[in-house]
Amino acid sequence: MVRLSEALHRCLALLFAVCLSALAQLPPDTPGAAASSDTTAAPPAVASTNEKNYYAEVGGFFNHLDNNYGDWKGLDAKFGFTGNKHFAPFFTFSSQTRDQGTQQNYGMYSYVTFSKRFWAIVGASGAPERSAILYPKLRVDGTLFSGVPGVPGLFISTGFSDFHMPDGGGGVIGSLGTIYYHRKLIVSGSFNINSSRPGGIISQSGQAGFQYGSQGKSWFGAGMSGGKLAYQVINLTPFDVRFNTIGVNMFYQRWITRKWGLTWRAEYQNEIDAFHRYGASMATFFEF
Repeated sequence: MVRLSEALHRCLALLFAVCLSALAQLPPDTPGAAASSDTTAAPPAVASTNEKNYYAEVGGFFNHLDNNYGDWKGLDAKFGFTGNKHFAPFFTFSSQTRDQGTQQNYGMYSYVTFSKRFWAIVGASGAPERSAILYPKLRVDGTLFSGVPGVPGLFISTGFSDFHMPDGGGGVIGSLGTIYYHRKLIVSGSFNINSSRPGGIISQSGQAGFQYGSQGKSWFGAGMSGGKLAYQVINLTPFDVRFNTIGVNMFYQRWITRKWGLTWRAEYQNEIDAFHRYGASMATFFEF
C-alpha cells in the first residue's frame, strides 16, 4: 500500500500547529491578541512506501521572559494514524504553566490528500476554563495547498483560523504562502492578515524559513518571523494596544533508530516594548 510520507505529515503538522503555538505565547495580559505565527519548513507533496502506521510524540518546553513576565513551561504530546493515503487523524494535548496558573489544551487535526498536487489540513482545539487563560477556549483552522502548474516543486497555500477566548475576545487569521522544495532543501514563506476581537483591529505578520535533510535520517531548519500584534483592551474606556514583534528559531531532528528519534528546538522573540523571550524545547518521537 502506498502511504503519505512521514515528512509530509510532520511538516504539515508544523504548519498547522504553529499558529496555536504563537497564541499560547501571548503575554498574560493580552488574551485577545491576533498573534503572528512562524514556521521553518513545508513538505514536498509526494507519497512514499512508508510502512509505519502510527506516530507518537511527547516533549517539554521552557521559556524565560524578562520584564517580570516570568517563566513559561509545559509539555506537549500527540498521537496519530498515518496508515491511510488520504486521511491521517492526529490527537494533541498540551499543558502550560505560568506564574498565574496552569491550563490544558486538547485538539484534533487531519490532513486530507486529494492528489500529489492538492491537499488540505483541517482541525480544531479547545481548552477547558481554568483560573489562568493561556489558550483559546475554541479554535478552528484550515489550510489548502496546491501545486503551481508548470513549476515542479512549487506550491501555494492559503489558510484561515478563527479563535475565541473565554472573555469574549479572539480573532481571525488569514494567510497566503508559498513552498518550494528541491531535493533535500525545503523553503517556505507566508504573509498573515490578523483581525482581533473586539475592535476589529487589523495587523499584519509574516515568516520565512527553510529545512534541509532527509526523512529517516535528520532534518535541520531555521526561520524568522515579524509583524504587529494588535488588540483592544476592555476597560472603563476601551483602548487599542499594538506591539511590534520579531523572532528567530531553529531546530534539529535526528533519528536514533529506524523507529524513534529526538527533536531539539531553540527560539528567541522580541516583543518590542514588552519583553524578550528565550525558549527551548525537546521531544522524542516514535514511528511504528
